[in-house]
Amino acid sequence: MNAKEIFCLKIIGDSNFEILTVLSNKKNEYEKIEIPKKKGYRKIYCLKSNSKIKRYQQNLINNFFSHYPIPVVAKGFVEGENYFSYMKEHVGSNYFLRIDIKDFFESIKYEHFENFMYEMETFKDKNNEGIIKIIWNIISYNDYLVQGAVSSPMISNLIFRRTDQRILKYCQELGIKYTRYADDLLFSSSNFEFKKKKWFLKKINYILRQNKFQMNCSKLKCCDYQISLNGFVISYDNIRLSRKKYHDISQVVWYVNKSDIYEKNFFDELHKLGFYNNKLRTINTYYSLLQYLCGYRSFLIGSYKECEMGDDTKRKIEYIIKKIDMSIIKVISNKYPTYWVTK
Repeated sequence: MNAKEIFCLKIIGDSNFEILTVLSNKKNEYEKIEIPKKKGYRKIYCLKSNSKIKRYQQNLINNFFSHYPIPVVAKGFVEGENYFSYMKEHVGSNYFLRIDIKDFFESIKYEHFENFMYEMETFKDKNNEGIIKIIWNIISYNDYLVQGAVSSPMISNLIFRRTDQRILKYCQELGIKYTRYADDLLFSSSNFEFKKKKWFLKKINYILRQNKFQMNCSKLKCCDYQISLNGFVISYDNIRLSRKKYHDISQVVWYVNKSDIYEKNFFDELHKLGFYNNKLRTINTYYSLLQYLCGYRSFLIGSYKECEMGDDTKRKIEYIIKKIDMSIIKVISNKYPTYWVTK
């Protein structure tokens, strides 16, 4: 039995012949979903729940890729890390810079993956190219990593490892803090003024381009004394909820708690409220409303536990969680009574 067959059976969980047979029908294993964003929709390709390729990807993560270290600066898709740890390290800074990588997953091609694999001692022998191609065929779609594949988050972190290390080394020389959450790179410093020292941005852009990644200039953010990211404001003292994020959830729970759930135009009236986040206008079923409320509740509880917050922010979060609980109870007890259990 050759090395390729052993790898397929022991790591991927099927014979080489069976894997190739499944992969020959790969396009039918994926389905396209559209997620609303500020302008239009973002298309994501996801594997069907019963797909064999999904099982192959999970086996590769469990039996192979999980044994390789992730850079300490990577906070997304890493056990024990999250969006709050991505932000927390920057408390105590005065100057901030956020860089977004354009089409992050789609930018990762076979060349990136091949280079990463050849860095491993096991795969330095070019005779292993056949195994590398099989793995790539399993984890990619349309010849790039796709956001909806279960293996993409970990593999993207591993492939970006060299770039992370290079950026981190450069930042350490300048006394700059650096963390990354997927495609979002965050830099901060107590005395390095990014607005005045534009050569730093050019250097980071140069490093990205050398590794065949492109900066998304439309999402570039350079701020003094505080920076707002996804509904949170990071400053020298702490992390707090932004006014916009607090405003939107407050509007939703106020409307739900005061309204008649059975009104025919319930969602039409909800959409008339002034939201900063346009995604809220896509909520048009009680199920999607519950998803939003429960997701937001979980998000706030996580932020309460993880972030260094002032007393005012903590009190706000405690208050809004109580209001969300009231809204969730109202929707479930009225629209899904069969799932509601009273003590």
